[in-house]
Amino acid sequence: MDAKITRKRLSDFLAYEWIVMIVAVLVAVLLWEALFSLTAVRLSPGQTYYILYGSGVVPKSNLAEESKEGVFSYDVIGGVIAEDASYETAVLFAKIDTFIADALITTTSRAAHIIDNRKVCDLDSLYLSAKEYVGYFYDGDAINAERVAEKFSERMKNDNRFKTESEKAEGVLLEVARIEKLKKDVSDLGAVLESAREEEFYRYTRFYNTYENAAEENKESYRDLYEKEIAEGREDLKYGLAVSELSGGEHDPTEYFKKEDETEQADEKIVILLFDQRTIDGKENVLFYENASFICKVLKLCSNYIA
Repeated sequence: MDAKITRKRLSDFLAYEWIVMIVAVLVAVLLWEALFSLTAVRLSPGQTYYILYGSGVVPKSNLAEESKEGVFSYDVIGGVIAEDASYETAVLFAKIDTFIADALITTTSRAAHIIDNRKVCDLDSLYLSAKEYVGYFYDGDAINAERVAEKFSERMKNDNRFKTESEKAEGVLLEVARIEKLKKDVSDLGAVLESAREEEFYRYTRFYNTYENAAEENKESYRDLYEKEIAEGREDLKYGLAVSELSGGEHDPTEYFKKEDETEQADEKIVILLFDQRTIDGKENVLFYENASFICKVLKLCSNYIA
C-alpha cells in the first residue's frame, strides 16, 4: 500500500477534510474544558474575602495587603480583595446579594441606609454565634479532634483538594489550626466588646433612618418595622466598628483610609460593617466567622486592645 505523503495528497486532504479537522479541534477543546471543570476547585462564598470601600471613604494604604498574612485560614483560598464600592447603590446591593461583599468601610451617614436595606451582622451577634460555633469543637479547654474531623469531612466531601487519605489527614490538621486560631480571635473580640470605648462603635436601631425620612404615606409601615426592632431587643446594636475613632496602635487609621470631604463630613465616623452571611441557602456558612479574625486584625493595627 502506497502511504507516501505527497504534496497533492496533502492538498486534497486540506481541500476536502478541513471540516473534520475543525470538528476535531473543537472536540479536543470541549473535552479539555470539561476535564478542567471536573477537577478545578470551585470557590464558595467566604473562600474569597471582599473588603469594599463605600461612598464617602477614600482608601489609602491597602488594608487588604495587611490582611493577607496570618489573618484568614487556609480555606480562604481566593485571597483578600479590596474594591471601590462608591458606585450606584443598586450595584453595591447586587454584590451583597451575590456574596461578593464581606466587609464594607463607609461613613455613618451611609451606614444606616445599608443596614435598613440589607442584612448587616452586629458585632455582638458575630461574637456570640462564633463563640457557639467554636465551642462545639471543645471539651473544656481541650479541642475534640474527632468532632473537627467529622465536620471537616462533611464540609469537604466535594472538595477536590482533599480526595486521598493523606490529603484528608493533612486537611484535618489544617482544620484544627483554623479552629484554634478562631477560638483566640473570638475570645479577643469578646474582650474588646466589653472594654472598648463607646465612641469606638457605631450603634443603630434598624429602620430608624428610613422611618424618619419616609414619605408621609409610608411612615406607618416603617414605624412598625422600627418599633418591632425595639420590641424584640434589637435597639442600638453595635452594627459597626468605628475604626476612625481607634487609637494607640502601631498604625493610625488615617494610614488606611480617609473621608472624601473632611469639611462636609467633619462629624461623621468611618465604620466597618459586616454583612450577615451566617447561612446561605439554608446551610451554615462557617467561613462567615472569619470576620472575627478580620476585625481583630484591624484592632491590632489601629489600637492597643489586642497584643
